[in-house]
Amino acid sequence: MTWDKVISSEVLDIRDGTHDSPKYKADGYPLITSKNLKFGKIDLNDINLISEEDYKSINRRSKVDKGDILYSMIGSIGNYALIEDSPNFAIKNVALFKFKDDRLFNRYFLHLLNSPIINRQIEKSMLGGTQKFVSLKILRNLTIPLPPIEQQKKIAAILDAADAYRQKTKGLIEKYDALAQSLFLELFGDPATNPKGWDKIKLGQLHKISSGGTPSRKKPEFYQNGKIAWVKTGELKAMYALNPSEYITQEALDNSSAKLFPINTLLIAMYGATIGACSILKFEAATNQACAALLPTEKINVVFEYFYFKLYKQELIKMGVGGAQPNISAGILKNILIYYPPIDLQNQFAEYIKAIENQKNIAKKEYEKSEDLFNSLLQKAFKGELV
Repeated sequence: MTWDKVISSEVLDIRDGTHDSPKYKADGYPLITSKNLKFGKIDLNDINLISEEDYKSINRRSKVDKGDILYSMIGSIGNYALIEDSPNFAIKNVALFKFKDDRLFNRYFLHLLNSPIINRQIEKSMLGGTQKFVSLKILRNLTIPLPPIEQQKKIAAILDAADAYRQKTKGLIEKYDALAQSLFLELFGDPATNPKGWDKIKLGQLHKISSGGTPSRKKPEFYQNGKIAWVKTGELKAMYALNPSEYITQEALDNSSAKLFPINTLLIAMYGATIGACSILKFEAATNQACAALLPTEKINVVFEYFYFKLYKQELIKMGVGGAQPNISAGILKNILIYYPPIDLQNQFAEYIKAIENQKNIAKKEYEKSEDLFNSLLQKAFKGELV
């Protein structure tokens, strides 16, 4: 099927938000940036507020209206949101698509933005750049397939339904995460305030606490064909550490400060922006020096401890010392007083979490299926194979 094609600027008014940095206020109007564009919607959970004067000044140039689409131009490139309600915010460093031609349906274009057709054009135009940034020039010169408006609406309806199914299954995973955290707080209370009055103990009395190291990068043989997992703080993103992006050799382990840690070691990030991130090892692994390793012990349940430190993250951040990139150390961790409920209650909590994780894994498999379905329909939609 052959469709007409147009350049994006023919059917869209494409602008961007302010490039200035207005002063943030305790009260005022939300300033939307790339981080607030998530899963096709505006996320107001982490928002900065600006004065009415700055709000009006920004909106004289880039006022957002109902039906417009926002697109992240820098950082998390490709995140987008359709404005479905009358907005009361201003934008910074995000593109604004306004629909000036009734030949283009906004929900069709929303899905097109997420398709390989647009992604390939943007990636090709960005080649050679040192910073991840999509310019207005790139966005104004995209080639857009333009089927008849009724076909656009049918394509959008099918993709909307598939996306709703995808978001529903994703939401179920998030609910299981929230359930686990709520259960911890119900049984034990907030680690920062200890409302249940549990006895406290120094972390160093429960664990041997160590840290890792980085084998010399000047010796590529330390990394080539390595079999030993080497975990960095970027892999501490879930209850169990993600599969590492790098592996090292036994020679690297023997000739560096890196150490091999056993299964059920709790890793806690100690440096910079990642302070407090934590994960449990489900496989033997070495780590870099940015990870503290709390070696497994029968004195405390590692699942209980993971949730404790997940909720204690802000307190760890406050303990950071240094300049622009504050750090904590194994010494600081050893002297932290943590509350210490009976081990039987900790183990009971871990069994509850095991049951929740089993259900969560079922939901994850369902989500993977829904993601595959959506991507398959997305591929077909813009080849003219869907309607």
